[in-house]
Amino acid sequence: MKRLTLIFLLALTLTSCRFAPRVDTSLLSPPQAASPSPTASPAIASPVPHSIEPIFDIRYSDEQTDDPRRLSLDIYPTSQQNAPVMIYVHGGGWTRGNRSNVDAKPAAFNQHGFVFVSVDYRLIPDVDIAEQVGDIAAAIAWTKDNIAQYGGDPTRIFLMGHSAGAHLVSLVATDPSYLEAEAMSLADIHGVISLDTQAYDINTLMENASARTSRTYINAFTDDPQMWTHFSPITYVEPGQSLPPFFLVYSGEAPGRKLLTEHFAQALEEAGVSSFIQPATEKNHGQVNEHFGVSGEPMSDAAFEWLMEILGQI
Repeated sequence: MKRLTLIFLLALTLTSCRFAPRVDTSLLSPPQAASPSPTASPAIASPVPHSIEPIFDIRYSDEQTDDPRRLSLDIYPTSQQNAPVMIYVHGGGWTRGNRSNVDAKPAAFNQHGFVFVSVDYRLIPDVDIAEQVGDIAAAIAWTKDNIAQYGGDPTRIFLMGHSAGAHLVSLVATDPSYLEAEAMSLADIHGVISLDTQAYDINTLMENASARTSRTYINAFTDDPQMWTHFSPITYVEPGQSLPPFFLVYSGEAPGRKLLTEHFAQALEEAGVSSFIQPATEKNHGQVNEHFGVSGEPMSDAAFEWLMEILGQI
């Protein structure tokens, strides 16, 4: 009986194996490779601003002059649109110089996203200091009214000057009467870069001036101390005047340049006006101007950092 039972179970097992369904492995999907992690698209850097074709000999005033170039300006646009504007005024002892002496400045300002404007003005003895400052104010007013068509932002105007030009931009940015004559105000100026002038306080300068320096300043400002006071930027530095901030550079050409710059900066501070002093004592008077904007130059690097800080606040 046991033998019959074993035979029956064996037969049942063989029958079950014969009719077991077969799985067609060809219908199975192959293993899927893991999907790669999504890769972030590389950040697209903003294009670096660069210079584009300048425009020369634009007349900014219809005042009488035998040389129309003296009432003209040059514009160096940047590829950046709605760019802040730097207006530059050359030096030359109020008697000489011209707007073409810009060295590395246009390219440097363009690369930092600024439209650069270089201004000429009538010279002594054809005009006096008041008329020269009036010319600068007229150039600023023309720029405010027209710079948008050259890619500039008329609400972000800065001034810069060297030597006599530094005196002129410092005076137009402290004595409100010149801009008011052009239906503007000191609030239209957002900052001033003044390169190595001694004429912040002409009375103090003349107290210890050499014979040569005295002749230069008497030729420009006469020998009347009241005129010296009238044309000294420090005269107008008072609290509540909405004066723009100043970036002040002095060279190592004479100890008086440092003292007069610090004297002006102290007056600004006491009036609640921001100022920054950048010594350039390794340079002479001309080199301060010539080297501004040269790549890696600490003086101009500090100036651009100062400008960017102001732009971040307006």
